[in-house]
Amino acid sequence: MTEQKQLVGMSLFFIALSLAAVYDPTGLLKTPWFLLLFTLTYWLGWRHRAHVTKRDLGHGLIIGLLSALFILLQGGLLGLMLLLYTALAYLVSQATLRAHHITYPSKKLSWQQKLIVMAVTMVLSAINVYSAKNSGLDINYSHPFGLLFFGLQAALLEKIGVHIIFLSLAVGRLRTYPEKRSGLAWTYAVMVLPHTLLHFYQTPILELFTSALSLSL
Repeated sequence: MTEQKQLVGMSLFFIALSLAAVYDPTGLLKTPWFLLLFTLTYWLGWRHRAHVTKRDLGHGLIIGLLSALFILLQGGLLGLMLLLYTALAYLVSQATLRAHHITYPSKKLSWQQKLIVMAVTMVLSAINVYSAKNSGLDINYSHPFGLLFFGLQAALLEKIGVHIIFLSLAVGRLRTYPEKRSGLAWTYAVMVLPHTLLHFYQTPILELFTSALSLSL
């Protein structure tokens, strides 16, 4: 099967699953969507466990902590679960890329790109917060930095815990990074469209704008 056919098939499968979840009047189909994502994340992690480094562990814990601060400060088990999942998603993405010999040309470029990604995700998080407030979502926080932590949660969880996992799935399926422009386009479709469609019932214009920006990741 060609590169493009594999990516098209993967995109259409997850898009169909997302649309089914959105238009399901009971709302029950969202649970299988997330369960499938979590299962695939753990499967990728187990498959590429030999390629995880100590540095990945450290970076993953930091990213996981930042993504979960908003909920951790409010107490409860959900914050811990969010921390562990985001940390695992980061480990999976790094191990998958390394397993297929996809690396940064230099440490300097690696950090530059990570800082750029962080800056972009902060912009996206601000859009997400604005979108959530306009859609009537009640965001309660008592900590003075609560809004910042909420933004970090939206940025890191969605970009690393969802979009980057879809990228890892595409790379894992192809066993390489797509070389053709059509392959890159379908890879971005896998990364962005399923998750965007899952939110589509909230604020379509802002969600589409957010997804367009996330292509820069």
